[in-house]
Amino acid sequence: MNRQHRPPVVTVAVVLLAGEALVALAGTIWVIVGLIAGGADSLASAWALLVLAVLATAALAGLAVATLRGRAWARTAVIVTQLLTILVGVSALWGAGSQPEIGWPLILVGVALFALMQVPAVRHHLRLRGDGTVRLEPGQQEADDAGPDGAGAGDAGASRRG
Repeated sequence: MNRQHRPPVVTVAVVLLAGEALVALAGTIWVIVGLIAGGADSLASAWALLVLAVLATAALAGLAVATLRGRAWARTAVIVTQLLTILVGVSALWGAGSQPEIGWPLILVGVALFALMQVPAVRHHLRLRGDGTVRLEPGQQEADDAGPDGAGAGDAGASRRG
């Protein structure tokens, strides 16, 4: 799907996901600096945190790219990721070491991305398979593949059920 047919709401979702990936990258760098400086109480925990930070950064960057490209699988992955982000944000609000300056932004971005994944324009955009064919949602007719200009997908492969 080229840029001129991408709804603005999809661009907002991609920017938020890319922003999350950049924040995760900053966290990864922070963990690396902590490892180098020797400020970790437990070296094993610091290495485990580094692995998780690298995985989170890669996953969020991958989700941003997949959302941009309209991959159908990205919607579910983004929803699950944002539910986890909201839970982390909520947990940052309470307890002895509460950090509302971290918790509230996580909650707000998580809720925003969760909501964006429910918008019909985003749902429609996130219907492409890895091979470029369109995945039909349950109960959807092949005629529903018409784009915003009313033209159909144009090839027989695009009408396969997924």
